[in-house]
Amino acid sequence: DDMENDCNTESQDQREKLFNWFAKAVLNAGNEKTNIVVIGTILHFDSLLARLISDADRSKWKGMVYRSVISFAAKQDLWLRWSRILNYNESYKEKEGKEAADLFFKNNDTAMLEGSEVLWPEEESYYSLMLKKDNNEAAFNSEKQNSPSNPAERSFNMEEAYYWDRNGMTEQELLDKLGKNVVMIGACDPSFGAKGKSADYSAIVTIAYDSATGTGYVLDADIQKRELEKLYEGITALCYKWRYSRFGIEGNSAQIAIINEVKRRCSEQNIDVELESISNYANKESRIRVLQSPIKTGRIQFSLKHHELLQQLKYFPKGSHDDGPDALEMAYIGICQGILTHRVSWLPLVGGDKYIPGNWQFDRHEKFTKDPDARDYGDNYIIDTDDDDDD
Repeated sequence: DDMENDCNTESQDQREKLFNWFAKAVLNAGNEKTNIVVIGTILHFDSLLARLISDADRSKWKGMVYRSVISFAAKQDLWLRWSRILNYNESYKEKEGKEAADLFFKNNDTAMLEGSEVLWPEEESYYSLMLKKDNNEAAFNSEKQNSPSNPAERSFNMEEAYYWDRNGMTEQELLDKLGKNVVMIGACDPSFGAKGKSADYSAIVTIAYDSATGTGYVLDADIQKRELEKLYEGITALCYKWRYSRFGIEGNSAQIAIINEVKRRCSEQNIDVELESISNYANKESRIRVLQSPIKTGRIQFSLKHHELLQQLKYFPKGSHDDGPDALEMAYIGICQGILTHRVSWLPLVGGDKYIPGNWQFDRHEKFTKDPDARDYGDNYIIDTDDDDDD
């Protein structure tokens, strides 16, 4: 019971020393009737406890992981504002700090607690746990969530990611802003057929893709455990809601049957959507890492309400699940980038330093003209009509 501590999990040598002692001295003690129970807090992603419940050793041990927060609240935008108030970055009703944060929570508790669930409500409330999380998230993740992580090994810095609803923009306002340039894209990682306990997780990601700028806005991230029938119903319902131009489903091996069934159901309900199979042959981790650049530069923008997707990205590749990032990669890289590849952009022949994708800016002396030869690249381009400019 609690054979691990901060000291003997700090370095790789110390972790190996403890693991070897456990394998030699402990596992060889007793007889065939001996049961070995290991209890403690996971202090490092490569600790003894973490190894025993890993995929490699799951067949040898029956592992149970308890987390203080079973599910986080749905309205993360309210919690983000609460954190700003708590840390004196914003006042509330002429108050600041914890007093103001407590008052903000009191006035919005119903909305802020929606979707939340804690392991031991009689001992720790969701609010008390959020205070601990805000004080030191790394310690909270390890001590309260049994989910330690090494920031150096994270692929995505979600604190620096772009969030399209950070200032309160609604889905409809975003779609109105994008106008005729928007292309609705969806993708699903069914995950059925995988080995292990996580095989019943699935993820459906919806992106509003701006064909003018190449930016993808995540509108929906449906990640949950569900039976196959619920997955069919979920995909069909989202196809009806978002009216996707294209929807991709991972089509490896047995999952082809899912695509055929969704096609049948959409046809029966007169839902016009282009369903396609996405075959992934490259290593999953390598594929998902390709998202680093578009996330860092804001070509993929998120919503604060999609907590599960943000958590999976934050802890990738060491997290428990990666269904959300996998579906996001299929939607943005697998489908959206295909749209971008086949889109033609007109570039000015002069004043090129004033060209901004999706936002044309030219000097007044520049204008469009017809190409008398109508060459293969098109019949419209820009010429400089300033006779004083020899270039």
